[in-house]
Amino acid sequence: MAEVLTILEGYFKTFAVPSTIGQKEDYGDLDVVVAVDDNEAVLAALKDIELEFKSKEVYHNGPVHSFEFREFQVDLILVPRAEYLMHLNYLSYGDLGGMVGRFANKQGMKFGGSGLQLQIRTDSRDPTTTHTLLHLSQDFHAILDFLGFDSKRFHNGFECELDVFEFVSTSRLFAPSLFLSLNHDYRRRSVKRPMFIRFMKYLEERGLLSVPNDDEEPLEAVDDGVQHGERGLTLLGEQALIVFNKQDAFNELAEARAKNDREKSLVKRVVPYCTGRGLSGKRLGTFLETVRHSEVAMKSLQAAADAEEAVQVGGTGACHHSVVGDENPFDKAVKKLLSELL
Repeated sequence: MAEVLTILEGYFKTFAVPSTIGQKEDYGDLDVVVAVDDNEAVLAALKDIELEFKSKEVYHNGPVHSFEFREFQVDLILVPRAEYLMHLNYLSYGDLGGMVGRFANKQGMKFGGSGLQLQIRTDSRDPTTTHTLLHLSQDFHAILDFLGFDSKRFHNGFECELDVFEFVSTSRLFAPSLFLSLNHDYRRRSVKRPMFIRFMKYLEERGLLSVPNDDEEPLEAVDDGVQHGERGLTLLGEQALIVFNKQDAFNELAEARAKNDREKSLVKRVVPYCTGRGLSGKRLGTFLETVRHSEVAMKSLQAAADAEEAVQVGGTGACHHSVVGDENPFDKAVKKLLSELL
């Protein structure tokens, strides 16, 4: 390992190997996190490293660049400098980062090398709906404390896997369902990780959960105690906005998302009018994009939709029109757009 790091010193200013459990002496492979600023310079460096390593094989998978050096694998993980410490800590101590991520995931957040992010979903209680991410923090130790872990204990390191397992299971937010009610894809990926399998065994031996067999469905209906606030976020998600001072950013993002959803809905209502005029395929798509990106057009459609709703609320018996028929505010607005833009 020392020889690899010595070679890398000639190419990179900031890099390190993630911390390992205990004193690991034998390396079947070596992960090295590298802070990068200039992508072009890095690409040139990678070519030189390949030659200096005399690598027989080279693989590139996103930010991970894998080389062979004297019959063992070296993975260079290239990350933006601002995320360097976050990635380095996240990848330390085996699968600990992924285990911590389960706590965040259950609370409507995402935890990884880029930090802690809040998922703002179309339907906050449905994990299958699309979401927008609000960045909360890249301070690894502050994130650990927030998620109920002892960041000082992490800083001191772990001598064995049992220490890691105790660290995870003593979080104030720990619940067996975090590691039992896994969706199929997550469970399939996780059980391929030996450390994760041993952690599940650790929990099972202590009577904290009963692990499903491989051919059994995961238990999705377990009560995990997660509570939701008024805005659809979990209570911990609401606290995160306060702790990390992101309330204004959340409101701006939520407003922008709501605006985007309204505009999509309005444009969707325009489609039947267009097909009635013979628009289809690429021509239809181009027209809808023109409408969507026209501030004047969108304001006109929104005003018409508001007027239509006001008539309905007023009890006149007017109904929603999705095709051209009796004149109503939305009919008029769309016809005007068609005459102006076509």
